[in-house]
Amino acid sequence: MKHPCLAMLGVLALIVTLVGCDSEQAQPVKIGFIVAGERPTYLRSAQLAVDEINERGGLFGTPVELVSLVNTEALLPLSVQTAEDMILKDRVVALIGPNRSTHAVEVGSLAQRYDVPMVTTSASNPRVTNAGDFVFMASVTDTFQGRVMAQFASADLSVRTVALLTLSDDVYTEGISEFFAANFSRLGGRVVANVFYDDGTTDFTGQLRDIAALQPDALFISGFIREIGAITRQARAIPLRNSAGEETLFLGTDTWDSDILLANEDAELEGSFFTTHFSLDTDEPTARAFIESYQAAYGALPSGGDAVNYDAVRLLYEAIERAGGLDPEGIREQLQATENYVGATRIANYDANRHPAKSSVILTIENGEKEFFKQIDPPMRGHVVINDEGTDAGDRWGADAYELDAATITDDMLTITASYGGGCRTHQFILVTSAEFMESNPVQLSVSIAHNANDDLCRRRVTEDYDFDLTPVKMMYQDSYGEHTGTIILRLDNAPEPGLVYMFAP
Repeated sequence: MKHPCLAMLGVLALIVTLVGCDSEQAQPVKIGFIVAGERPTYLRSAQLAVDEINERGGLFGTPVELVSLVNTEALLPLSVQTAEDMILKDRVVALIGPNRSTHAVEVGSLAQRYDVPMVTTSASNPRVTNAGDFVFMASVTDTFQGRVMAQFASADLSVRTVALLTLSDDVYTEGISEFFAANFSRLGGRVVANVFYDDGTTDFTGQLRDIAALQPDALFISGFIREIGAITRQARAIPLRNSAGEETLFLGTDTWDSDILLANEDAELEGSFFTTHFSLDTDEPTARAFIESYQAAYGALPSGGDAVNYDAVRLLYEAIERAGGLDPEGIREQLQATENYVGATRIANYDANRHPAKSSVILTIENGEKEFFKQIDPPMRGHVVINDEGTDAGDRWGADAYELDAATITDDMLTITASYGGGCRTHQFILVTSAEFMESNPVQLSVSIAHNANDDLCRRRVTEDYDFDLTPVKMMYQDSYGEHTGTIILRLDNAPEPGLVYMFAP
């Protein structure tokens, strides 16, 4: 009878001794790590997490080792080929990254094909997890990030008109511009221009002159750090102003959170606002500990992206610890079960699409430095119930009064804005759907929202957003019609629009 270890190693075992086999078992637990673009510090923060894990004894007494790629030129084929090499040759137990959504979408397909757990870092487009249930995000999604900036621009900055300048043919840049524009329009703002530029562009004066003629209050720039400096400098040189003659505000995204951009003397960033993952001004104890450890190790302060890279490693580590071993399915299950993770950032939980519920931070540039401005917490999570008896919630789930101010669908998420009297107790909102589709083209589904105020006697006017994951509705459609792609018209009682269009694909 063969030794179990020799059987596991197959043909290769014929040339190793039993001692050699034991030595193979004692090798470090390998984790693949991929960075795309000019983000040299991301590897530092991931390595910091690994060092802390090893200081605690590693995983089950075995040290952890990062097998890494820093793909500075952001070459997509290189990220994909390296990820496959990490899986097949290095035998990594999981993948961390990539940080760019375009890369993460492709690498995620590999992870799913080989059943390798994967936690992306600052990749934030919701499509990142479409490959399947082995792919998770550590970053806030662009669905939320785009909404946050749109609401902030409208409510806090009184922006009424905005122009978009977007890098074309990139999953992240095009996606977040789309989410921002949709939310800004829903809030009553006007998108006066939606202009694209190609990768490698250095002269933006043509696009910016066209935008300047429209005198927008703000310019939303969705690109990477190598372009943002030139765009802002050329916009100020034109100059870009609103209808009142004031300088047009620059609005950005988490790609702006970079010391390389801040150190660019050609960039004109003063007074700009952008969304990111965390602030150095945080008073959260675990975040402060991360900042201090990073600074002690590298003599510099971390960015929001650094925080997410650190957290991605920690999320994986904690999932493996809870799983009690390196079985991929066990790790996947424990990643999905994550609740109340506290690290450099916080994650309340994961939804059915493996998107985290977490906060977004808005920073501004003052005197050439990043300054904290505001933190926006994720929307409340509502429950979805498929009711065989129809959509009349009645007293079963709650019939307390509320006003439905807005309702939109983005990807698999229905978001409502609801106003009600209260403020002293936690209110519950439940989306109740019929169990039967109305046959039409496309099909329709009756839905209603139940509100349980939990006997809240306070009368302050409260307005909150609630998210409802429509995945159960999608699955009901797929079971009914045997098709993975479809369109459903949701007939939501009291909605501002007569029908909400829900389109989905695998």
